[in-house]
Amino acid sequence: MLKRQYMTQCQMVTLIQPQANDLFDLICFFDIFYIKQMSYPNIQVFLEDFDKENELLGKGTYGAVYKMKTKRIINPELEREQDQVPFVSQYLAVKMMDAKTEKSFNTIQKEFLILKSLPKQHPNIIKLYKSYAWANQITKTYTLVLVMELADKNLMTEIKERIISQKYFPDDQLHHIFLQCIQTLNDIKIHSNIYHRDIKPENILIKSSGLQILLSDFGVSKKLMKEKLPTIAGTLVGTPLYLSPILWNAFESLKFQVANINKIVHNVEKSDVYSLGVTLLQTTLLLNSEIQKLNAGEQGQIRTNNLLKGVQNPRIQNILTRMLEHDEKQRASFQELLQLLSEPIPKQMVQNKKPIFSYVEPKIGIKEQFSLQAKINYQNNKNEPDQAFVNQKSDQKDEKIEQTNNSETAQESKLIQDPILYDNKEK
Repeated sequence: MLKRQYMTQCQMVTLIQPQANDLFDLICFFDIFYIKQMSYPNIQVFLEDFDKENELLGKGTYGAVYKMKTKRIINPELEREQDQVPFVSQYLAVKMMDAKTEKSFNTIQKEFLILKSLPKQHPNIIKLYKSYAWANQITKTYTLVLVMELADKNLMTEIKERIISQKYFPDDQLHHIFLQCIQTLNDIKIHSNIYHRDIKPENILIKSSGLQILLSDFGVSKKLMKEKLPTIAGTLVGTPLYLSPILWNAFESLKFQVANINKIVHNVEKSDVYSLGVTLLQTTLLLNSEIQKLNAGEQGQIRTNNLLKGVQNPRIQNILTRMLEHDEKQRASFQELLQLLSEPIPKQMVQNKKPIFSYVEPKIGIKEQFSLQAKINYQNNKNEPDQAFVNQKSDQKDEKIEQTNNSETAQESKLIQDPILYDNKEK
């Protein structure tokens, strides 16, 4: 059995997830009233729809995504897309999310409800084909399964591959990526008044054919009332690296004062614009560790401006500058950005070679982040080295301290890459 973790509010919860070989042998389940009321197909239908063989594609805050092969048509839309007789099986992305309580099940169900309310047949929104739900008697967990279209990779994977090969996106491809992302986020705002709130390269999928973008992972998205302005209070949601400056400042100042979360007020559209701006700057310049704390006050603005100077195409530079304004009143809206993108950009290479930095994958949740930050602060305030260093030979002391500092730097890097969720206004 494989342990899997997901995060609810500030608490990290460990669930037991069967591995590939156990997963489909675990058919013992019991009916839950509220699951029956939702009329989801159950595990028996799921087993009839999919092969047992599967490949783990990745893990997120609330669950894991597998690549799985269909055994039959699971959705009329897929039948129309295939247009083939007899049936030909295909691979789809299967997202499995677990919850321990009915309340947490309702939380993970939110992504399903958001996906159902998004524009149908949008070419740049991940398609939801089917959903399942059941409760497991052995693990005492409720499981929600979302079956979605399968992309080739995410944007972060593409960036890493291009960093290794030092192959930058041509200007016309950047324009194509920018336009798809901005148009899609503007479409869901107009159609459903929904804001993503966790935009980052990992949540932007790519289909290699035509460099088609698919926006995914709507688990922390927010739907506002149509008559309301896109200004909300009492929320701190997203991944710290990509938070707008207002939200980053709140994250820094409220780490140990979660009760004060209601003091945060921000324009949720402009916060999404900033997150996308960091993502697109990262895409343009093939950045990874260099984007740390671009949102952190005056120094963050200076670092941002220095990076923007490296963007050689003036139109792309102007668009990114408008997206990365620290003052959200000066930051462009999606509609304003679409106007800036109205003319195509000719094909040419944007960048020269730059130093390549290593990318550090996030490993810890928000609870561990708090503990780690407290430890880092404590170590930084100490006037003397740890006793362990004092006991070392003098010729080894400097080397040991340097290794410790490097380790803490790596830990700080992890600290701001995990998603967070403080939302007192969630229903």
